[in-house]
Amino acid sequence: MAVPRVFISSTAYDLGPVRERLRQFVLDMGHEPVMSEYSDVLYDHRFHTHTACVQEVPLCDIMVLVVGGRFGGAAVPEARDEITTPGGGTSLEHFDNLSITQIEVLKAIDEGIPLFAFVDDAVWHDHKLFEVNGGSVDIIYPSIQKADTARYIFDFINFLRRRTAGNAIVPFRQIADIEHHLRRQWSALLQRLLTESTNKAHVEERDRAIGEQIEDLKLAVLSTISADDARKIARSVLRFRSLVDFLLSLEIAESRSLLEGNPATWETVKSKAGVVEVTAVRDGSQAAVRTLLTLEDGSGRITRFSFQKYQELESLWSEFIALDQEARFAVFDALVDDRGGRVLRQTAHIQDAGDYLDSLGLGSRATASD
Repeated sequence: MAVPRVFISSTAYDLGPVRERLRQFVLDMGHEPVMSEYSDVLYDHRFHTHTACVQEVPLCDIMVLVVGGRFGGAAVPEARDEITTPGGGTSLEHFDNLSITQIEVLKAIDEGIPLFAFVDDAVWHDHKLFEVNGGSVDIIYPSIQKADTARYIFDFINFLRRRTAGNAIVPFRQIADIEHHLRRQWSALLQRLLTESTNKAHVEERDRAIGEQIEDLKLAVLSTISADDARKIARSVLRFRSLVDFLLSLEIAESRSLLEGNPATWETVKSKAGVVEVTAVRDGSQAAVRTLLTLEDGSGRITRFSFQKYQELESLWSEFIALDQEARFAVFDALVDDRGGRVLRQTAHIQDAGDYLDSLGLGSRATASD
């Protein structure tokens, strides 16, 4: 039976007793602790041990961070390459001065893994002193074991607490404080997930019922149309709605001309829209496989369509252009006024599609492309 894997991140030498107690606590909760000193991390001989620790983070479900008075070892460049370089505004712009513990945390943030952060109460007190004195490093901070690392420890705390989400930091005096907080937080998280799951089931059932009612209404409307040609057009409007919606969203100049005479092929449609590649991508936070359109200028857009749905559009296009020209125009004109390019405008714009694919670990090895 699969159980949550909890990565415990901290310096080891000064926080050994804390780590030992946390390991037992995680086991008592029925979860699996992941700690480097217990061989829970695969130390692949091809990589530095720092890199191995960072690579283990995405395989976990939760991270518990404990910050004490030691900075720890500075991460090797190979380990730093495993994460996205943070922006400016904090000492994280001093990217060469991050510890391996800090790199592990940044990897968890990159992966969207829930982070539960704890700071030793004495360090938290000195952090406040650091802030009051404008970030001065000329003051002796008793909780910090090496004076020259104070800035990097305190600024990392600032980085965590100034995040726009997941920025909770809990000071602790004893290990029991951490255990108490985690027990309550994990219980509350489980309750929320159960509630959201129940609500989602209710919403899906409601949407299914609404969908059935809409289908009944469609049939009722179609049954009132007496003329065969009009009924055919009405059915086509319903069938090709998503296709025309997608076509309009591509914002092709004079897109109606694609339907004239011998209508354009699907490849021509993509070419007119400046689409050079279509790729299936899976965001780490999403279960569905989405469709990324890479444009001639190197940018990209992720549509609301799954990749499977996008592939169906090509078949629908072949079916659509098989209609006679008058029917094609009738369907197109019936939809153009109120649909007007909503698909791509509601989805994410990617400044550089190549960089985006690289960030997902796909690059040219996309899961699929057409």
